[in-house]
Amino acid sequence: MSQQDYLTACVLNKKIIIIEGFKDVVIQLKRMGVNLNQLTKKANEGFPVDVFELKGIEKGLIEIWQLLKQLSHTGGLKR
Repeated sequence: MSQQDYLTACVLNKKIIIIEGFKDVVIQLKRMGVNLNQLTKKANEGFPVDVFELKGIEKGLIEIWQLLKQLSHTGGLKR
């Protein structure tokens, strides 16, 4: 949440919920997006896509899914 969003929420008396560990999930999602974008670009340029790269993305998405499930059940990540 940006400082401006925080201050706006405070002024409007909106509830602010802080979820521990959510930043980690966002970082992983950004990395996965970059990897997927690179693979898509390769495929569109006619280059073969490496199956191992796709498996890596699949593994990453499974990890993100597990983190999201954990967040939704506990309100934060346990490490």
